[in-house]
Amino acid sequence: MLPQERLATPSAVDAILIYIYMSSEKEKCRAGGLYDANHDRQLIEERLRCKRLCFEYNRLDPGLEERREEMLRGLLGKTGKNF
Repeated sequence: MLPQERLATPSAVDAILIYIYMSSEKEKCRAGGLYDANHDRQLIEERLRCKRLCFEYNRLDPGLEERREEMLRGLLGKTGKNF
């Protein structure tokens, strides 16, 4: 089968259409695909949230270790016990 024929099979076309029309930009990003982060409301809001948390984190007193750790865990999502 030629590469052009493989792309023309219904399953390949269906997969491409699902990817393009039914996936959110975040889903495309997580799947490692191309995505538009500049016009997606969810990604813009998440980016702004992270910027605000980074700003707040950088202004914290170095002695507030528990609060700093709590904020880092919130930013990173998953962490081990000792990171």
